[in-house]
Amino acid sequence: FSTRLIRLSASTAPGTPSFTTSLKESYQCLDGTSAAAAIVAGGAALVLRINPALTAKEVRDLLMATARVLPAGPAAPGATIKLVDLEAAVTAAAAAAAVH
Repeated sequence: FSTRLIRLSASTAPGTPSFTTSLKESYQCLDGTSAAAAIVAGGAALVLRINPALTAKEVRDLLMATARVLPAGPAAPGATIKLVDLEAAVTAAAAAAAVH
């Protein structure tokens, strides 16, 4: 839990390091699907807050469409790694809501 407001515009994909708050009033780096799943779920909640008319598939598609592709690096040659861009996803959700 953090009492600070942080502008979070991007997150990471499963298996890559992500920063989160720790119980010692600081931040720690985690990796793996557990850390990434919480961040992506929070992003989905933000998208739905902006546009509650979206279906689960539309939220997933929007998060995937607005994600940025990153180089895979030596740990996973040939893999496609996407960085979830929450700012772009929320902006797209708002634009979709304005159309309806």
